[in-house]
Amino acid sequence: MIEAAQRYASLGWAAIPVGADKRPLRPWAEYQTRRPEAGELADWFGKPGAMVGVVTGKVSNLLVVDADNSEAISRAEALLPDGLELPIATTPRGRHYYFAHREGMKNAVGVMPAVDVRAEGGYVVAPPGPGREWLVAPWDCAPPELPAQLEDVVRARAKERMLAGVKVDPGANLPQGERAPCSRYGRHALADELTKIALAGQGGRNRQINDSSFAVGQLVGAGLLAEDGVRAALIGAGLALGLGQREVAATVASGLAAGIREPRNVDNVDNVDIVDTCGQVWTGVDRCGHLWTGVDTCGQDMAQRGRGDSVRFGGNLAAEISEWVANSTGSFTTADVDREFGLVDRRDRKNRSMVLTRLIEEKKIKRDPRQAGRFHILASHLEFVDLASTDGQPFGLALPLGLDQMVSLPPKSIVVLAGQTNAGKTALALNILRDNIGRQELLYCMSEMGPQEYRQRVGAFGDPLDHWRAVRAASLASGFDDAIAAHNRDGLTVVDYLEERDGEYFKIASDIRGVYDALGNGVAFVCLQKKTGATFGRGGEATAEKSRLYMALDVLTHARGRTVCALKIVKAKAYPGRNPNGLERHFVIHHGWRLEPVSDWVRLDDRERAAYATKYEATLGRAA
Repeated sequence: MIEAAQRYASLGWAAIPVGADKRPLRPWAEYQTRRPEAGELADWFGKPGAMVGVVTGKVSNLLVVDADNSEAISRAEALLPDGLELPIATTPRGRHYYFAHREGMKNAVGVMPAVDVRAEGGYVVAPPGPGREWLVAPWDCAPPELPAQLEDVVRARAKERMLAGVKVDPGANLPQGERAPCSRYGRHALADELTKIALAGQGGRNRQINDSSFAVGQLVGAGLLAEDGVRAALIGAGLALGLGQREVAATVASGLAAGIREPRNVDNVDNVDIVDTCGQVWTGVDRCGHLWTGVDTCGQDMAQRGRGDSVRFGGNLAAEISEWVANSTGSFTTADVDREFGLVDRRDRKNRSMVLTRLIEEKKIKRDPRQAGRFHILASHLEFVDLASTDGQPFGLALPLGLDQMVSLPPKSIVVLAGQTNAGKTALALNILRDNIGRQELLYCMSEMGPQEYRQRVGAFGDPLDHWRAVRAASLASGFDDAIAAHNRDGLTVVDYLEERDGEYFKIASDIRGVYDALGNGVAFVCLQKKTGATFGRGGEATAEKSRLYMALDVLTHARGRTVCALKIVKAKAYPGRNPNGLERHFVIHHGWRLEPVSDWVRLDDRERAAYATKYEATLGRAA
């Protein structure tokens, strides 16, 4: 298998080990953003028992259509242009068709009966293996672009996932007798805009939500839809993309308001008939990809009013959910399952509950003890520690103020610096980067500075700018774990700083855990904001859980234009000499970068610290 894995790697594909049950033999989330290194492949596939899985999506530039039986093969190949050359592999029951990745495409189950798509977030089992061989090999024929006919079917499935069962009340929150009108034209336009949001790429989601909200707002201004109902639908579509509630609500509100101020002229539009209804508007897509829209005038579920099988799931739901769970990591909710498979019929949802119960009994998932309807996927593989091959040496990191003599940091460590505003977090961060140039691979993720300010800050050190080229610096406000996984798993990464922009500070501890999981043998130095006088940063004591070293940085006093800062070791898990926990050292920052210690490492209570501050005010004041 090692030869096959290496050959796939030479094509730029991310290969991972999978077992006979097609489940990954190791955690594989990080390989959705980076390709394994040669040493990793040798370790995984140098032993018997592993088959080769290939991660689909952007990392391998792959999208794979999976036809699961002979009828599915006929359906898929009927949509391929005559003469199209592409890699094709057999599977135990059908075939895999390999295409180039399309931005915004994700895994989709049941795009046609027994036909699935593996794209971003998925993987396939590749030859060799029982029933698996290349009919057309990828080294003889590169994966082509997805044909338009096939893409239309895939996108129709994505539309179904977003719209099946989306319920919009066009007259929500209006007094009885003042129900807002609803038009067929308006309903179709809303469905189209919801689809555009569902298919928005990673970098354009907020822009699409704003554009769609503006377009729908124009119809609200024209009297064809009611504001409250479409607002709920637009917000729901944004939340389905994983965006924050406040962020989505603000974007929708802005777009709707702008659109309402510029009503659309519909004088020349056909089928703009108004339906004055007391009930719900339902939109969806049937399994052939055709949009349907209906008005429920008496508050009944469309599936109960004659839609019948058109909204039932058209496949083996138990098998599809089981495979979806096997290909996923982390946690999910029942709402996630319903959106993924377009489950709107009560019978399908009851079946979904039975499937999840069976997966619990099989020890593949477990219920969240705190949140109803949430489940956690259980890891099926553990990597056991090999003591003989594990290097016991600490991570070679230089730290300012003599910190590297006080603490010991092993590979794969988190260091947290929680500091109050203007206490010198960035000065410390830049000193750490400078001190480790030539010692480690360096990545600097800055959320507050742009390129011009960064150049000014490093220029103040007086070094040639070429000296700082060893530091890869990028302006980044979130996604630090992805940046580390893709660019610096084994070096030193400084995050300056990690914040929660929606005010949900409890998420910061989870973000730190994400940074930790992204590390290989590297170290991440994470800066946090904290309140004056607090021991821990925003997010509380939980922000210290994954750290090997946790420090608090405060402004101790001001003396004649100089700021005296106090750096305190709150938590140190390992140290070569005396216990440094609770020790602090005071220093002054000169010219925005040079750190001058004005005390040794000392252990102080509040009264003693105040006495030190008084001493600095006197001595530094006279010196000035």
